[in-house]
Amino acid sequence: MYKSLAILLATTTLGLPCAKGQPVADAAAHPFSITRSDPALDALISPHAELRTVATGFGFIDGPVWIAGRDGGAGFLLASSIIDNVIYKVTPAGKVSVYLDRAGYSGTDFANVGKLAQIGRAHVILLGPGCTGVDRAGRLIWCAGQDLAIKRLEKDGTRTLLADRYQGKRFNLPNDIAAKSDGAIYFTDTIWGMRGAEKSPDRELPYSGFFLIKDRKVTLLGEEKDSDTPNHALRCSGGRYGVESGEISGCRHRRHQGGPERQCLFDGAGQLDLDYVA
Repeated sequence: MYKSLAILLATTTLGLPCAKGQPVADAAAHPFSITRSDPALDALISPHAELRTVATGFGFIDGPVWIAGRDGGAGFLLASSIIDNVIYKVTPAGKVSVYLDRAGYSGTDFANVGKLAQIGRAHVILLGPGCTGVDRAGRLIWCAGQDLAIKRLEKDGTRTLLADRYQGKRFNLPNDIAAKSDGAIYFTDTIWGMRGAEKSPDRELPYSGFFLIKDRKVTLLGEEKDSDTPNHALRCSGGRYGVESGEISGCRHRRHQGGPERQCLFDGAGQLDLDYVA
């Protein structure tokens, strides 16, 4: 399963710039290798894994998550389309279908909602869901972009609103999400994707933030003023969570190959932990 997941994650990313209707690209054209810093990675991803493109033509997608198969059924990948306003399902065989429609924005005010952007030669409105995740019950959770909310898909197909406000004020635009086995859900909220960004007249929270949802309560873990970060909520070792950021309060620098980044880490109780766990 994990080998398939690694292949699908890589190939989904490679499909981003392709236009709809184009044939599947040759994976050999894209250099691919796995660099491991710990041999334990081999238990999750085979060191002999090969890259294979299984689907392209998504335009602009975000936050894929693997859904494990049940009752003998095969697993599949879910990926959000920020310009199609849907969450797509991609099977290991490459079959693509709409899994969840109107997943990012359920309204009709297209003249004022969404971020204007240019992708290639096309001018588009980014109006769709952000990253996806799976909670401890195996249910899909996701950032419902321009609905400014965190939502959950129930087993019967209904959608549950988990959070859309902090202290009575609407989120800016939930972007990335991660879940823990104890029921905690971490997510980032940014101005990225808002029409007018920090100057949007509809903005209610005066900062971007990193939040925790636990026991139906929303807790602010960190904030950053007038920026399109924090970004990339992730699960770290020891059950801890991190968030990539630029200036978020309390973060410390950590240098990666691509340049300096700042990281905030929080333990399972939602407390700031300045000792980075590699």
